[in-house]
Amino acid sequence: MGTEAENKEENKAERDIYDGMVKELPAREIDVGDDEDVRSMEEREDEAPNLSDLQTTIRKLFPALGNHIDQAIMVARVAPDMFIPLMRILVNASIKRMDRHKPLNVAETASLYYVLTSIGLDGKGRIDTIELAGSAKEADDLESLMKGMG
Repeated sequence: MGTEAENKEENKAERDIYDGMVKELPAREIDVGDDEDVRSMEEREDEAPNLSDLQTTIRKLFPALGNHIDQAIMVARVAPDMFIPLMRILVNASIKRMDRHKPLNVAETASLYYVLTSIGLDGKGRIDTIELAGSAKEADDLESLMKGMG
């Protein structure tokens, strides 16, 4: 280990090198243009005409739902003996949150929560989607390889 004087001298030398680089390479100015579009990247991707395989997979794995409980159900595990009681509670809560002046579609609400709780029950829906996305990627890679050979 060096003495305090040596450390100060070393720090001064490093500082001199840094100062020299700053003088040689001034800060760059970046032109961001006059883009009036203030949408986020996610919003722009949502409006894209063609989705990538990854975007399609993510949308299937994580459908956009307005409720944080619904999002958590898809990620959490649901015990088999809690499947039906949990589904009943969720359907009832969803119906209570709905606007009383709009028509009620119980089958649609029950179907939504059946799908969400079944994803949490065994995770099979997610696994299937990931496998399909992987297969699609492998097929594209193989097709590209075949074109390169032919």
